[in-house]
Amino acid sequence: MRIACIGNMNNALSPLKRYLSDLGYNVDLFVLPQEPDHFKPGADSFEPVDYTLLDWHYENFLTYSKQKLQQLLAPYSFIICQGIAPAYIHKAGRKADLFIPYGGDMYRLPHFKKIRVKGNIKKNIKRFFIARAQKNGIRKAHHILMEESNPFFEDYLNALHPQGERIKLASPQIYIEQYTNYISKYAAKSVYFDAFSQISNKHAFIVFQHARQMWKDIPDHSYSKGNDLLIKAFARLVKQHAGAALILFEYGNDVNNSKELIASLGITDAVYWMPLMPRKEIMMGMGIADVVVGELTHSYFSYGVVHETLAAGKVLMHKRTDELYKDYYTELYPMLHADSEETAYEKLEWAFQHRNELNEMGIRGKNWIRKNVVESVIPKITALFTA
Repeated sequence: MRIACIGNMNNALSPLKRYLSDLGYNVDLFVLPQEPDHFKPGADSFEPVDYTLLDWHYENFLTYSKQKLQQLLAPYSFIICQGIAPAYIHKAGRKADLFIPYGGDMYRLPHFKKIRVKGNIKKNIKRFFIARAQKNGIRKAHHILMEESNPFFEDYLNALHPQGERIKLASPQIYIEQYTNYISKYAAKSVYFDAFSQISNKHAFIVFQHARQMWKDIPDHSYSKGNDLLIKAFARLVKQHAGAALILFEYGNDVNNSKELIASLGITDAVYWMPLMPRKEIMMGMGIADVVVGELTHSYFSYGVVHETLAAGKVLMHKRTDELYKDYYTELYPMLHADSEETAYEKLEWAFQHRNELNEMGIRGKNWIRKNVVESVIPKITALFTA
């Protein structure tokens, strides 16, 4: 059988292709044009990953040939998708076999009010029809793979009234096999390894956050990552302990706002800004980190930063409301919970004082993701192929 993985936002499906290919399945990966370059398959690995770039987007949906879509999808007996793909698959008269949402494809794209362009009637006609097709494509998908999330995500999914089976697990968002002896294997190919090494040589304790800077210049609170909470907490830490450093990335709406906040707190010399870079380079930098920080505003169990941190064997700090997830796993991965300036400071202070425990905590996290995501979820996906 031939399997199609369509979409790679947040580097989500290229790892799945690699796991399935390792098992001998014939898998083709298709990338969508809306996805940023740092989410292209080549950004995920120093090893080559084959893929095809599609021309599916908002503007050509109405005029896109249904026959062309049917011909493209005809060789595939199983279609895994995300992003805008459900709309195009629906137009082709097919049903997605497995929809793995990344977020905006579920809570934004199927809702015309969220994607309409004010005052542009011609563009809005196109967006109305693609929103409707996206809604129908998700609703009619045979299976949806999305673990129990926060009420924000759950409400949007339920509002689409999906007819397919819901599998409440997370797809592996990272190919963990490549991260054994990662630095020794790939440092020579890295553009940024030397820069990260210089930071490591100067500082005894490193906090690392590569999530987007999104906390002030945002449409609403749902977009917030809580970066300001981390910055304020780190300012308290660095004033107590010389040698601490914070690595941030020039990514997101609030880079300048974050820089202004950092300057106002007098910690500019302890903060290092890195340019937007692909995951393969981020994982190189994560190797020098003591604590990796995800999102501090909304509770999520799995997303790219979570899987990346666990796969790297590092300690994760983010917001997690355990009551939402404890019924789905026999144990939850180790992490440091923080959802405010105060709790973030407390966890950073604890980590600084207990650096000898961080390595063991990271090892437990890596074992957890291998057991509870890779070894648990991949067999459930392959079982669908013959269901």
